[in-house]
Amino acid sequence: MNILLVGKNSNFTQLLVEKLDKEGHRIFLLTEEPKTVRASRKIFESYHFSYEDSCIRDVLSSIQPDAVIFMGAYDHNFKWSGTQNWAGKYTSGLLNVLLSFLAVSEGRFIYLSSEEVFQQEYGYVITEDEPSAAITTRGQAIAVGENICKYYQDMGKQVITLRLDHLYGTPTRAEEAQDICARMCIEALETGEILIDENQSVALLHVGDAIEFIYRPHPFWTENRRKALRSKGWKALRQLVRMRSAVRIC
Repeated sequence: MNILLVGKNSNFTQLLVEKLDKEGHRIFLLTEEPKTVRASRKIFESYHFSYEDSCIRDVLSSIQPDAVIFMGAYDHNFKWSGTQNWAGKYTSGLLNVLLSFLAVSEGRFIYLSSEEVFQQEYGYVITEDEPSAAITTRGQAIAVGENICKYYQDMGKQVITLRLDHLYGTPTRAEEAQDICARMCIEALETGEILIDENQSVALLHVGDAIEFIYRPHPFWTENRRKALRSKGWKALRQLVRMRSAVRIC
């Protein structure tokens, strides 16, 4: 299968690439990083464009991806600071990539969201059906992304939102140290102590488990992989027949 990842290179992205490569998929990357940034050798090809660029449809048309994974809440291309309208850039970029994908493919679009869509005080366990209640600009943009995806999902498209709850892992850059565990480590280094709220509890999700969850056994992945293998098998068989024909002619 051809799989397009949309997001910045990070520890999360690299682990996801390793998993997809191990399963035999061809991986492409669309990122807003400059071309000077080196991508993993396991990535077949990288594209360095703004997600809002008009050429995105041409990029997707050339790749013909069976699936797109939009890193969303875990895409560090968005700085969420300064005077730039990051929320507008985030939502318009998501919509452009999504519409371009739906125009050229009937595959699956996966949008990665997070617990940041819930930023209120809750006295009960939050379920996936709970209406979003984001306060920050970043949280609101992620929630708008969920609504965009739900709209097309309701239209019968294969658009899925995966909300990864309190994802944590080993950051490779300072910008990745945003999860609760990383923040607690930084707090301990800076102040010599960690302050916690005994009335607040969260469910942590390790990045390795999240990747297994994203790729959990599903007919979509296995069936499309079988089709790809069958296609490669037929190509090899046709090539062998041509070789034998050429030998006979000689």
